[in-house]
Amino acid sequence: MANIETDAKAESVQADALPEFTLSSYTSGSRIGQNSFCETNPEMGVEFEKKFEYCDTIGSGSCGEVVRARHKQDKQFYAIKKIKLPKSEKAPSEGKYLREVQSLAKLQHIGIVRYHTVWDEVVNQQPFLFIQMELCQAGTLSTWLADNAGPRPPVKVLPFCKEILEALSYIHGQGIIHRDVKPGNILIANGKLKIGDFGLATCHDDSFEHESHSNQAANQHTALQGTKLYMSPEQLNKGQYDTKVDIFSTGLVFLELCRSFPYPDEENLKERVFNSVRDGGAVNLVGFPEPRMATIVQQMTDKNPAKRPTAKKLLTDMVFKKYSQHNDSSLSWTIINHATNVVNGPGATMVVNNYADDWNKTSRTKEPKRPLSGTRVHSTCEKELLSSAK
Repeated sequence: MANIETDAKAESVQADALPEFTLSSYTSGSRIGQNSFCETNPEMGVEFEKKFEYCDTIGSGSCGEVVRARHKQDKQFYAIKKIKLPKSEKAPSEGKYLREVQSLAKLQHIGIVRYHTVWDEVVNQQPFLFIQMELCQAGTLSTWLADNAGPRPPVKVLPFCKEILEALSYIHGQGIIHRDVKPGNILIANGKLKIGDFGLATCHDDSFEHESHSNQAANQHTALQGTKLYMSPEQLNKGQYDTKVDIFSTGLVFLELCRSFPYPDEENLKERVFNSVRDGGAVNLVGFPEPRMATIVQQMTDKNPAKRPTAKKLLTDMVFKKYSQHNDSSLSWTIINHATNVVNGPGATMVVNNYADDWNKTSRTKEPKRPLSGTRVHSTCEKELLSSAK
């Protein structure tokens, strides 16, 4: 058995070398669009050029990139994932490279990043797979956690937990195991959390949960896939697993939501806490006003997968019904803070001082107005992005 050392940086372990993308640009707080306009980009291929205008690159990895693009006809913005294929892969109609496409095409849920279409093309003698997806313009849950450090009240946190569980319950109901649930793969769009990045997803054989199952099913569900920091014990130990690996990872995400860790975490406190919980240690949420969450996270991260509740079962817990009304403003301030940080600059043409006022009018939760004095957007492309963020 391989000796897996938990990595504080949470490197993704992908046994079949699927591409890993690191979101950047808007999600990490830099300027919206390094270009102040959308343009052509021959590196994206002929099919892309026919339908889209390239805006900027928002993610990159060893096997490809994710770009923000504007459709030439409907003028809407999309995320286009460009995945490098082996040159021997003449027709990527089967196997790991279409795993994400096949998973997304099967899933239609408000809590899941929406899939639009896919195509493959050879660009400069290199084959690529292109996936057109919904653009989640407000970043990731990882970004939100960093921007909202410090104690987080249940009225902000628990509606997020409920949204994640609703999406996860749907995913599992469709026979899919995500295998890489983490804050970086939970995106934000139009005031909703959405689970994305199904590059490691796999189909779940219902018979796998029982003692009698085929060797093929067993082999399929023992591969070391995911991000080590959020992995379940059975994944790290290369044991047999099922949908309960997603429940474990989601439990750690809930722990991170309810318990604020320092950012940046120079002493690796989060890693040490996660390792303790993974080893069966007690979940400590001292100071979090909703004590029931400690019990829930403890159940979700039980070392015995059979004892972990399903997402569907968790949704029946009264704690999620208690905080079922989504606190719009908790998410909106993140978008506003990003707008403040990324769009100041010369050549600005649109003042958004009333941006916060608009959020206050539509929010279900009363909060003091927060004027954004002097915040401006410097291009048509960026104005439309901020407009869609509302």
